[in-house]
Amino acid sequence: MKQPADLGPAVAIDGSLVRVYNGTGGTLNPGTLVYISSYNATLGYCQVTKARANSLTTRAMLVIGDDAIANGKFGFAVREGIVKGLATNGRTVGDKVYLSSATAGLWTASAPSTAGTFAQVVGVVTKVHASAGIIHFYPAAQVLTALPLTLNGLTADITELNLVDGQAASATFTIGAEGSNAINVGIQLKDAIGADLARRGQVGFYLAGDANGDTLAAAAPNGGYAIGTDGLLIQTPPTLTDAVLVDGNLAISATAEKFKTTQAMAYALNGVLRTKAATDNLVFTAAHVITASKFGIIALQIDAAGNVSTKVPSATQAYNDAPTALAALPAADAGKVRIGYIAIAAGVADWTANTDDLTNGSDLTTAAFTDTTESLPGTVGKSGVLVSEADGDIDITITETSTPTFYLALVLPNGALAVSGAITFA
Repeated sequence: MKQPADLGPAVAIDGSLVRVYNGTGGTLNPGTLVYISSYNATLGYCQVTKARANSLTTRAMLVIGDDAIANGKFGFAVREGIVKGLATNGRTVGDKVYLSSATAGLWTASAPSTAGTFAQVVGVVTKVHASAGIIHFYPAAQVLTALPLTLNGLTADITELNLVDGQAASATFTIGAEGSNAINVGIQLKDAIGADLARRGQVGFYLAGDANGDTLAAAAPNGGYAIGTDGLLIQTPPTLTDAVLVDGNLAISATAEKFKTTQAMAYALNGVLRTKAATDNLVFTAAHVITASKFGIIALQIDAAGNVSTKVPSATQAYNDAPTALAALPAADAGKVRIGYIAIAAGVADWTANTDDLTNGSDLTTAAFTDTTESLPGTVGKSGVLVSEADGDIDITITETSTPTFYLALVLPNGALAVSGAITFA
């Protein structure tokens, strides 16, 4: 079974990143299941330790994100996230995975069953593959699934335990008709025997893109969502999408073969807000060539460390006009954000990057600098927590001016999913 030492990146869901401190004495690799073990008053951050299903105090709360956290360092864990690159062969899409009771930090396909352990559902398989499988982890959303107990000769199964703890075990949905670009969804939480929940309860939720809850909706509703007359909505902030928030105002450098940013830049990458100070004397990644009297395009991109590089559709470009060159503008490489581009019209001779200058009318005809259009961070997420009224009722109104279809997926305390029918906007 493939485990954290060689996992792919963990993708955070809708702002669930948590900054934590690793004081375990070893590295916490991506995909490691952890719990908050203490608070470091000196550093002002929570410390985490590998979770294990042999004590309620060590149950999983978070999963390590896409960067390993070295001992004595800060890093990011997520309350909910998608981990790729797993060996999920032999499983079926929708199968639950559990916190391991044998080895701290790992997950297992089988629920622990030995004395002194417990079964905690920490995720669900969303893609089956021998090496490229995917698991959607949500340890923070789970309440432990208790093993059968024996108390003075009395036994209790999970249904009876669910009645004792009073948590929701299922839910029914009533989807209203669309009116003024809004659809109301009524939710009735149920107990373990199918009766209406007779207490206030909470469930995690997310907007899914399919009837099984295997995928997130492609986009959050553009009109947002709000609680109706029953219940309480606690929205999880949306994850920052890769974008330029404040452009760098690209320009030619005083050294005319180079370029620069003239103001501090802000950009989001991998869900993290980053900044880059104004920087002079930036150079091209390679000796890009634009053929004489032809046109070319050069994309400018930045990585998480603030390194600026260039990318071209081909090493030598010879487009007949500027619009054709612009149409060939390449997307940023993985792990980078495009911050702008330079459109070049070569002169009577070939133009070569880092050798010929960028001054209009000199070694070329024109060099036009264009910054990537600034984007505003989103304000509507795709997940959160719903709290019912005392009779288990919740109603939520979704507003959308386009024509998507959503499914409302509830993550119940017992680890099960309850997914609504199609919520379709016409």
